Amino acid sequence: MTDPDRSDEARVRVAPADHSDPAVGFIVGSDGDVRATAANEAFLALAPNGTQPASTHAEEPLAGMLETWLTDTDGQAVTAALVAGDTLPETVQFEAESERRRLCRIGPTGNGGGHLLFVAPPAPDEEQSPVAPEALGQAVSHDLRNPLDVARAHLRASMDAHPHDDHLETVLASHDRMEQIIDDVLTLARGERALETETGVDLTEVLTDAWESVATADASLTVTETLPTTTADRRRTERLFENLLRNSVEHGAADDDTTAANLTVNAGRLNDDPGFYLADDGVGVPADEREAVFTAGYSGTDQGTGLGLAIVERIAVAHGWEVSLAESASGGARIDVRFNDEGGADA
Repeated sequence: MTDPDRSDEARVRVAPADHSDPAVGFIVGSDGDVRATAANEAFLALAPNGTQPASTHAEEPLAGMLETWLTDTDGQAVTAALVAGDTLPETVQFEAESERRRLCRIGPTGNGGGHLLFVAPPAPDEEQSPVAPEALGQAVSHDLRNPLDVARAHLRASMDAHPHDDHLETVLASHDRMEQIIDDVLTLARGERALETETGVDLTEVLTDAWESVATADASLTVTETLPTTTADRRRTERLFENLLRNSVEHGAADDDTTAANLTVNAGRLNDDPGFYLADDGVGVPADEREAVFTAGYSGTDQGTGLGLAIVERIAVAHGWEVSLAESASGGARIDVRFNDEGGADA
């Protein structure tokens, strides 16, 4: 039986990094004690005088932090609202800023965690402008994740009571799919500002981690040559690999083909340029559709969202890489990712 709570803590601890607006994560202890888990760079940049901006503030009591960093904020009242799921203040103001920010709670409540997002108000000349994609993505994520978390909590109780009910497993899979779609929308909305790069990222290790996190049935992965080591945002690059692998497994077979589980994905370095490729032995993509597959909303199946390869291209471009689709040697699909001077291989 799959544990529906298997990734909650990991998601809570990394969530602030998903945003360009200031964000701080929190976790609720069994005794109702609320502590910070991490703060993103935008939050740390607003450190009040006397506060160490380089700290992640992990395990610091959240109430005290809020009272230090914000003006006119009752930190104890805010944390009590987080635990109880009550309404938070609509706006707050950082000591280091003159403008108030909208306060959003994202993630589960109760004996779980989540993060607080401090959204900047639009500039006066932008009040009548269309909603910015990132702000829209964050709002959609917030409005969808809260009811999804409630549904998961009830599902968890039902799975404990009926551990052999296959229908509940189907509901769990649907929840996971909704979470994936929410993440896809956020990735499209965030753009390159979400990148947090580091040197020496081993792409073979990232690919292996991605393979283990994707439902691949009996498909197999073969790394014909170790992939390069490069400067990259490891988490976003893992997402790129996940979407490529998921695309191969889900779309590599014809509609009437029952052998999709036997699909093979090969990965390796490019021969002529710095970069890497992933190729499968599935049915491939017709030549006249290869450019369209990177368009958000394009899907070759009724079940697809059409976001998978659009996400791949968005992440690649944010790194300064170029992505292209061609036919593999076996007639399947092959994705080439080429580095440029700014986003090249370290080894």
